[in-house]
Amino acid sequence: MNFNQLKIFYTVVNKKSFSLAGKDLYLTQPDISIQIHHFEEYFGVPLIERIRKNIEPTDAGKVLFSYATRIFELSLEAEGVIADYRTLSQGMLKIHTTGTIAKCYLPEILRHFKIGYPNIKIILKAGNSQEAVDSVANFEADIAIPGRIHYGNKLLFTPFITDKLVLVASPKDDLSKRKKIDLEELAGKPIIIRELGSGLRKFTLEIFEKEGISPNVIMELTHCDAIKKLVEHRIGLSFMTYTMVRDELKEGILKEVDLSKKDSTMQFDIVYHKSRKTSQLIKAFINTALKGIPELKKISPTIIATGPTN
Repeated sequence: MNFNQLKIFYTVVNKKSFSLAGKDLYLTQPDISIQIHHFEEYFGVPLIERIRKNIEPTDAGKVLFSYATRIFELSLEAEGVIADYRTLSQGMLKIHTTGTIAKCYLPEILRHFKIGYPNIKIILKAGNSQEAVDSVANFEADIAIPGRIHYGNKLLFTPFITDKLVLVASPKDDLSKRKKIDLEELAGKPIIIRELGSGLRKFTLEIFEKEGISPNVIMELTHCDAIKKLVEHRIGLSFMTYTMVRDELKEGILKEVDLSKKDSTMQFDIVYHKSRKTSQLIKAFINTALKGIPELKKISPTIIATGPTN
């Protein structure tokens, strides 16, 4: 059996797309199709079928996919165990997080980690929380640092920090001139949120759900910097962590709208695969991150340590 073809098959089924699999594996869509065809010829049975433009595994494909999952889990575990013999003197750590975490929370942590482990190469990728978590589940990254979402049974996590969620508006908005407002007053007001898969989106919608309010979402965006610009120009209101907007608040570009309800917070975690729970490299990063929280608090006083438990 060709293990490169097995990886291609696994990625196609997991992504439910030839083009997305090709993007992840740096192959063209025709190359993916050819390799899948050869793989099916090897087994003598169809493994993948197209149903109304969707990619689904056949019954045989489902069985093979379950074996492939176990094979790659064992492969990842073996890599981790052997890597530990290098006593952290060299190696690579792949981290997938969100753009906001990479910009606001990680630089200080990565600085400390590189001091302690100068020969560990770090590959950092940014997306949204769901993409980060999926990358660990699919063996594409060693660690994810998302806003807390559902992780599934393949993954473990260490709570990292929480940060205060604040409602921000333009200083010219009437709400920003009020000392305090009730959340119910936001009913009908234009709200801007992150896209599906974002941890910030999940926490924002939960604030409204807990009060039985249906928010008037007028826009969904993939970048917090773009949201801040739209809020600045009075197009809508948005919930963000204090650290995301601390500079804009200090400079008067944005204004925090004080809510009468209890402060809401957003939880961030460090997520890794079950098969990597013994990895010394992952443990070293988690320990460095937790020890670096006091430095983060100097940057933003609303950050609170919440780890480690599981």
